[in-house]
Amino acid sequence: MDHPVHVRIEYRERRSRLTAALRFFLALPHLVAALAVGLAATAAVAAAWVSILATGRSPRPLAGFVAGALRYTARVGCYWLLVTDGFPSFSQSRAGGPVDVSVEEPAARSRLTTLCRLPLAVPALVLLYFLQVFALLASFVAWWTILITARMPSGMFEVMEVCQRFQARVWAYLWLLTDAYPWFQEERGSGPAGWGIQAEIRPSPE
Repeated sequence: MDHPVHVRIEYRERRSRLTAALRFFLALPHLVAALAVGLAATAAVAAAWVSILATGRSPRPLAGFVAGALRYTARVGCYWLLVTDGFPSFSQSRAGGPVDVSVEEPAARSRLTTLCRLPLAVPALVLLYFLQVFALLASFVAWWTILITARMPSGMFEVMEVCQRFQARVWAYLWLLTDAYPWFQEERGSGPAGWGIQAEIRPSPE
């Protein structure tokens, strides 16, 4: 069974040495904006938590905003860690880009797992911590590789992609976009050129 949080990242072998060398300075405005967006999303998640416990559903405007925050932070993370090369947009819209994150809307929500979401997420957060450390090391190796060769090896990209996919699924779980526990399922048919960034809530069939 496919995981309901889908993350696809376009692979480009050729990379810019200049933008890689200056990546921290180029990404700094986005890192600050992503922090602000993440804080706003956390406030929206608190409201969604109360709504799910009371009604069994998350209001779509809240879910849409949080999904947009997930879209943007995933875009920024991929750029900051050299998984992608093009400077991302500040918009949370479905503008074209190399990262695609989408979330299938749950048909029903579990009040019990929503109530206990934070303690339930602890194992995934511990695993994510170690993956993030590994991703930083991989990014450092990729930085030197790009500076020397102007290329991103496909094997290195695939490892970094796994880290980004798992991180997006953990945050989707913590931010109450899905009740599915985060895991490492691969995406079907990943890899086409021109993937757009489209983190959104898709209505499920009645």
